[in-house]
Amino acid sequence: MNKLVNIQVGVETEWDDNSLGLESLVDEELLEINLDNIRQQMLYVTYITTEKNKRISKLYELRNATLFDDFPVETLFLTENIPLDGEEQFWQDWIEFLEYEAGDVAAQLLKEAILYKFGIERLILEAERHFLLHPSLFLVVLEELMKATDFQRAATVGQKALELIEPNIQLRSKIALITAQANFHLSNMKEMQVAQKEVYRSYSTPENYLRLYLNADFPKEYRQVEENFTVVKNMYEYRLVGNKELEKNVLSSDSANNLRFLHGEFDYILSISHNPPKSLGWSSNYIYQGVHQFLLHLYSGNELGKATKSLASETASMYEFNHNKIYHYFDENKKPQSVDGSFAFERAFMNWKVEHPLSQEQKNHLLNWLEVTIEQRAKAIVGGGFRKHYAGVALLVIALGEVKESLGMEHAKKETHEKYKKMFPRHRAFLAEMKEFL
Repeated sequence: MNKLVNIQVGVETEWDDNSLGLESLVDEELLEINLDNIRQQMLYVTYITTEKNKRISKLYELRNATLFDDFPVETLFLTENIPLDGEEQFWQDWIEFLEYEAGDVAAQLLKEAILYKFGIERLILEAERHFLLHPSLFLVVLEELMKATDFQRAATVGQKALELIEPNIQLRSKIALITAQANFHLSNMKEMQVAQKEVYRSYSTPENYLRLYLNADFPKEYRQVEENFTVVKNMYEYRLVGNKELEKNVLSSDSANNLRFLHGEFDYILSISHNPPKSLGWSSNYIYQGVHQFLLHLYSGNELGKATKSLASETASMYEFNHNKIYHYFDENKKPQSVDGSFAFERAFMNWKVEHPLSQEQKNHLLNWLEVTIEQRAKAIVGGGFRKHYAGVALLVIALGEVKESLGMEHAKKETHEKYKKMFPRHRAFLAEMKEFL
C-alpha cells in the first residue's frame, strides 16, 4: 500500500529530469487507470484490515498523502464491495480525532465530514468549540450561509467569530470581509464599516487599508486601527507549511513600505526609492513602487488621463486590487455599489488623497525628483536598447506629462512627449509605445 502511495516515476525531458507521482502521471495522460477507483479501494482495504483502535489514525495517514488530495473520505462507504459495518461509529470517531489534529488537511477533512454527516448547524457548533485550533471552520460556515443568501445569519455568526478569534490571525480578515459583505447586503452600513476595520486589523495589507476609504462617509475613527503585524524579508520562510489557518498577520517588506506611504510617511518613502546604478534593476528595488505612488499622488485632476489610468491599474495590481474581485461600498447617496478592483482602487486612492495632501514645497520637490529619475530611466532603457521595457518607460514619461498638466502647466503632456521624441528620434519602437498613451 505504501509503495503505491509513494510511487515516483523518473521522467526525462529536453529541459530537465523530473519525477512524477501516480496522480501526476494520470494528469499528464502518461498513464491510463481509474485513479478514483484505486483510491476508493485503498481506503476500503485499509478500513477492513486495520484494527479498530488504529483504524482512524491509519486512514488519516493515508488520506494525508498527496495521492488523496481532494478525495472525499465518504466514498469509503459508497463502494460496490461488501457493505462496511460501524459507519455511524466511524464518523463519530473520525470527527473527534480531527477536532484535535492540527493542520490544513485535518481542518479540511473535519469540515467535509461534519457537512456530509450532520450539516451546517453542527458545523456552527463545532466552529465555536474549536476556533483556537481550527478557525477556518467559521470561514466555511460563512461561505455556506452566503451561498444560501442567509445574510442575517452570516452577519450574526461572523460577528461571533470576530469576537472569538485572536485579532492577529490572518484568516480572521477573510471572516471579517464576509461579515462586512453580509452587512452590505442587509444595508447595515455601520456594521459593515466595523467589520471592514477588522479586515485590516487582522491582515494589515495596503489593499485592506484602502478598503477603509471606499465608503464616501467612512468616519475617520474607523481608520484608526491598532496595528499588530510582523514584517519579514522572505514570506515563504515564515509561512506555516500545512497550517495556513493559523498564520499570523505578516507582511513583506514591500507591502509594509507601501503601507507607510499610505500612512503619509512620504519623506521615508522618498529616502528608500533609490535609483539603482545606471537606472537598471528597478523590478528588484523599491523605486518602481515609489515612482508609481508619487506620480498618482501628485495627479490633481478629477478624471485620470490615459497614461495615469494605466499607471493606476499597475499600482492597483501592486496593492493586490484584483480586477476580477468585487468590492462593495455605499456611495455619497448611501446607495450600495459593487465594483471591480480597478474602479475600487481608483476611488479609494482618490478619497485617501483628500486626507493626505502634499504641501506645495513637497509637490515641487517630488516633481523635480520624478523629472530627473524618469529621464535617467529612459536614457538607460531606450538608450540601452532594452526593448521589452520600452512600454513601461513610455508610460512613465506620458504619465509625468499628464501629472504636470493636472497641476496647471498648460500643454505639459504634449511638451513632454516632444522632449522625448527629440531625445530618441530613431527609436521607432519607443516612439510607438509613447503614442499608445496620447
